Amino acid sequence: MRIKSPRIMFFVLIGALFLSTSSVYAKTSEEYFNSGLAYDKQGNWSEAISNYTNAIKINPNFTTAYFNRGNAYYNNGNYDLAILDYTKAIEIEPNLAQAYNNRGGAYINKSNNDQAILDCSKAIALYPNYADAYNNRGTAYYHKKEYDKAWADVHKAEKLGASVDSQFLEDLKKASRRDN
Repeated sequence: MRIKSPRIMFFVLIGALFLSTSSVYAKTSEEYFNSGLAYDKQGNWSEAISNYTNAIKINPNFTTAYFNRGNAYYNNGNYDLAILDYTKAIEIEPNLAQAYNNRGGAYINKSNNDQAILDCSKAIALYPNYADAYNNRGTAYYHKKEYDKAWADVHKAEKLGASVDSQFLEDLKKASRRDN
């Protein structure tokens, strides 16, 4: 095919150039994911979310991208979207204890302590020495005024090496009317 118009030829060449160079500069899901990690380290949750989203668009089964985007949503205070991403990560990888624990933490922030207890208990079932899951479950028990269970989980978390928030311990002492 011979193109007679120089103007049409120009646009054909520009289009061909664009198509050939765009593939050179296209990022992979791993590159978007790594960019998301860099923004996470800076505390730039919006950019982290954007990059994790691009990684997921390229690879819809990228468990860690869902999990990390869930963390970014959580850190940004968007617990509903965090829960959705943790749930998707769990659908892809059902034994991901961290996703259950983090989803439990998001449920605590939404005052859904029953669901938080279920998620943290699942995380503990998958990984019995998961100190953060005991800590989160203890917090959920505290909110439900189940202080004996809260104390048991706090002690277990500490025994496993977790640092329990001192203000939380003071609140638990006052609410339960006991020292430990």
